Amino acid sequence: MIQNQRGFTVIELIIVIVILGLVAVISIPKFIDLRQTAQASANLGYIAGIRTQLSINFTAERLSKAVCVTATTLVANTRPPADTTAALENCVIGTRPASLTRTSNTRWTGLAPLLAGGNPTTVTWTIRGATYGGGMVYIRCSSIINQC
Repeated sequence: MIQNQRGFTVIELIIVIVILGLVAVISIPKFIDLRQTAQASANLGYIAGIRTQLSINFTAERLSKAVCVTATTLVANTRPPADTTAALENCVIGTRPASLTRTSNTRWTGLAPLLAGGNPTTVTWTIRGATYGGGMVYIRCSSIINQC
């Protein structure tokens, strides 16, 4: 009598489950890192938009044109006006990422990727006054090991 065996043995099923478990253990941390990396990239993009707005405003003020209502040129080494971050954010297209927090009138805090790779870390971007009379206001990053 010939019997046809159908299905899988218990050992075959256990091997498949172990392989799927190993794939899950390896891939899940990668997906967690991707979320932080995406947040850090969104923060960098938003800050880059603000830096661009500062440059455009500086050029426009030099040409006596009005682009956006912000004070981007300062005399001597004075601090930016109290509402600088809010005024700049009103000029930038798009909304501020949820992972980027405006901590004061001249500061944002959020994740930024490391230059050498790895998990992003928290940095602070600060609006600074010009170091010479009539110079451009700029945004300074608090870290030298982050890409910001």
